[in-house]
Amino acid sequence: YLFDRVGLLTFPQGVDEEAVMEIAVAADADEVEVTDEGIVEVTTAPEVFDAVHDALKSAGLTVEFAEILQRPSSQAVLDDENSEKVMGLIDALDELDDVQEVFTNASLAGDLLSEE
Repeated sequence: YLFDRVGLLTFPQGVDEEAVMEIAVAADADEVEVTDEGIVEVTTAPEVFDAVHDALKSAGLTVEFAEILQRPSSQAVLDDENSEKVMGLIDALDELDDVQEVFTNASLAGDLLSEE
């Protein structure tokens, strides 16, 4: 209940936003957004992810990132100290052989994100 399973496709700056939006919506994408950095993000239901991805690629658009992932439904904003603790926990979990992926709803302090 803390995460929503969604398909996410991103396109680099300078891509024709209108073309992405038109093709993605026609292929049943849920949402098309442009970030502050100018990156176009297309969100889909997992069931239509492949169809949307194929439609965008067939149109000759360069997909920068494409994956079905767990997106947090809400985020917990952390200070520097707690961000370090959470990063330590995530790193420790990642090291376990039985762990394939680690998801978090923590919004980590900016300095820690740039160190990765």
